[in-house]
Amino acid sequence: MNYIEKIKTKITEIKHITVLNENIVWQTHDTLIWQADKFEGMPSFYNVYRYGDYYSYSILALILLKNNIKLNQAAIDRINQIRFANHPANYTIDSEIVKIGAPHKCCFDITDKDEYCALMADALIKDIAIIESKNPGKTNLVMCGGRDSMNLLLLPWKNPIVALSAEPNYPLVCDFVKNNNLNIEVRLLEEHQDDEALQSEILEACCRANLMHWRWGVHLKKKCRRIFT
Repeated sequence: MNYIEKIKTKITEIKHITVLNENIVWQTHDTLIWQADKFEGMPSFYNVYRYGDYYSYSILALILLKNNIKLNQAAIDRINQIRFANHPANYTIDSEIVKIGAPHKCCFDITDKDEYCALMADALIKDIAIIESKNPGKTNLVMCGGRDSMNLLLLPWKNPIVALSAEPNYPLVCDFVKNNNLNIEVRLLEEHQDDEALQSEILEACCRANLMHWRWGVHLKKKCRRIFT
């Protein structure tokens, strides 16, 4: 069964709900498409897409549900830009499917560095507490690159932690763990070519991102299988 057929099988099981929100979409593992009377909240990080009163974290699933695609010229224009990385706004490649919410705007309301750092740390601690409470005993995989993501390793995790990083940042992450006396294993992510996986990634991406930034996906899956089996 190819990737399209797998998604088609899943979209036949639509879950109906009166009020839907971002947490329900992302913290439920057995539902791909929701149908809801109302959506509460404005997601700023975990993407939620809407077509009519249908919702999903997958653009592809909604395209297959409606069984057609209406190309969005704004998305096409951005994709053709030289340094295209992803779509930051609330549109998609299909003009009938929209992303709910968008990244937070920089309002520059907080000007004190210490206050900003304290608020950011508090928010991250609360976020991981919620996630870990819903996945007790599971191993957390933290993908690290620059200094911002390495700071995640300093949080008070309760579950086991494995840090994943690719070149050229891998040695920097190793040094960070050592310098901060963290009892965390760091594993190297590498680029592995897999034509079948690439086709699945192209389909699932639905032109929302430059797949150069997804190039460790194959190795990441292999790492997950070894860690969790």
